[in-house]
Amino acid sequence: MSTEANRKLALTYFENITTGRVEEALELLAEDATQWIQGSTRVMTKADIRKLLAFELGTFAGPPTYKSNGTTCEGNRVALEWELDAPLTNGKRYHNKYHMLVEVAGGKIKRIMEYTDTAPARAAFSELMHGAPPDNLALALSYFDKVNSRDLDGAMAMLTDDATLWLPGRGTLDKAAIRALYAGAQGFFKGNPTFKMLGSTVQANRVAIECRLSADLTNGKRYENQYHMLFVFDGGKIKRIMEYTDTAPAAKAFGG
Repeated sequence: MSTEANRKLALTYFENITTGRVEEALELLAEDATQWIQGSTRVMTKADIRKLLAFELGTFAGPPTYKSNGTTCEGNRVALEWELDAPLTNGKRYHNKYHMLVEVAGGKIKRIMEYTDTAPARAAFSELMHGAPPDNLALALSYFDKVNSRDLDGAMAMLTDDATLWLPGRGTLDKAAIRALYAGAQGFFKGNPTFKMLGSTVQANRVAIECRLSADLTNGKRYENQYHMLFVFDGGKIKRIMEYTDTAPAAKAFGG
């Protein structure tokens, strides 16, 4: 597609959203399209984007006003500056400015990066979000972030008092043993490990995450392993974690 065609595709996508034509908008996304929103701890899939749009449009008391303030295009990348103004069902008015980066591939939108002022969004939507089901995937990823950045207090605060962790070869650990395990592991890492999510499956209170962990160790070795983690939530907190991984790389890296 030409640069101009990419620009029109991006503009059409957002125009469809603001006029309530969600299905038409989603048709413009690639099946493996992703979207990142400033302030979020994760990257959304196309299914996540569908849920987000349904929620957002459900908060509007009337049609939102969309105004494009300019575009910048180069190759398959389109940067859009625009404003959104809308009355909300909680009686508030939402007005914000956005800078959206859209990447196009094969005539479809492949990636969206959303930058905006998070303060107006929090002020407008906080009441509407109250009582909404927790985003368990975001919570699980936040837990990983805290563990990998050595924020053990923050990570433990996300667990229920009776939380457990099952590890291959170790069995089931209680909350105190989980903290001791992480505290001990930190001494092996030279800096913070690198976490990369490879995929996720979410159903009700269960979140399954496939991920890869890489780290330089104080013994001069390099640790790389792939994990499949199952999280079970209860009341917005993590109640149970099941960790499945290849024990051979761990033995090789952490062994003598």
